[in-house]
Amino acid sequence: MAVTEPAQFRVVAHRGASAEAPENTAAAFARAAELGAKSIETDVRRSADGRLVLFHDRTLQPKVERNGPAEDHTLAVLETLDIGTWFDREGAEALYAPELGWERPNLRSTAGERLIGFEAYLDRFGDAFFHEIELKGTDRDLPDLVLAAIRARGLGGRHGELRVPWRQRGRRRARVRAAAGAGHAAEGAQGVRRPQRVRCV
Repeated sequence: MAVTEPAQFRVVAHRGASAEAPENTAAAFARAAELGAKSIETDVRRSADGRLVLFHDRTLQPKVERNGPAEDHTLAVLETLDIGTWFDREGAEALYAPELGWERPNLRSTAGERLIGFEAYLDRFGDAFFHEIELKGTDRDLPDLVLAAIRARGLGGRHGELRVPWRQRGRRRARVRAAAGAGHAAEGAQGVRRPQRVRCV
């Protein structure tokens, strides 16, 4: 069902249209565009070879047939991994479990839909959406790598927010807003005295 966006709101597709296609995939982002979403929330991790990939969970299984975290594999390997089969067999079943009360649409098979790198995502969808990006893992260079990829494509004006993991007295999260040409503005969780600062595009 297409969505109508009131002037004071921006419709954000969480990991793309992840109720109709595997999360954080080209199929999910393309479907989000068809449904009228103006923003995408997605998750970025750093691969073993220092590249960037879209994947939410700490470990690849059970969504793809590979052990360990995304950080243990190169981007070339990650982009071969099929997440669509998991969505067909388990993901959609969980989303539309009868007790949840959602009417299940007629979903096409997504078997063979693969993970996508962040740069490939920006090249295909960079101008289609505003981007709300959650940084996953503990790599301290990840914010700069993400911003460099955005900046290289001239997409600073379409970059909404980075959410940065932070370890201080246990895991905390600092939300760092960065707008093109603007200064830093951080909203830290309670107890975060020095939220990580991210350079603006």
